[in-house]
Amino acid sequence: MRRQKGFTLMEMMITVAIVGILAAIAVPSYQRYTERANRTEAQALMNEFAQRLERRYSQTFSYGADGNGYTPANLNLPMDQNAAPRYQFAIDITNGGNSFVIRALPDAGQAGDGCGALSLDQNGARLPVTQGCWGS
Repeated sequence: MRRQKGFTLMEMMITVAIVGILAAIAVPSYQRYTERANRTEAQALMNEFAQRLERRYSQTFSYGADGNGYTPANLNLPMDQNAAPRYQFAIDITNGGNSFVIRALPDAGQAGDGCGALSLDQNGARLPVTQGCWGS
């Protein structure tokens, strides 16, 4: 009698079911991890922009001319083009150059992140204040 080699249909179905269960757990977990990593990178850039604006304020007593929607490039704040690829940054300067708000707006790839748009002002106030959005 010849010995058969290979897997039975039942063994294959069990294997497919196990792989499916593992994928159902691993994929959402990985997506949350990447969203959190992208958000953290955006926050680091926002803090860097705020530091550069504070340096400018200490030298010129102004963050810049009043205006909304400045990009970091408009304000001569160099930025690595690969940094925080899932966010678009905008800087609003108000109050005669004495106030700023840095906003990070998520792109479509970051839409699943529950924190949404992030903001940081000249006093260090951070929005959203949702638990976990700013690492606390």
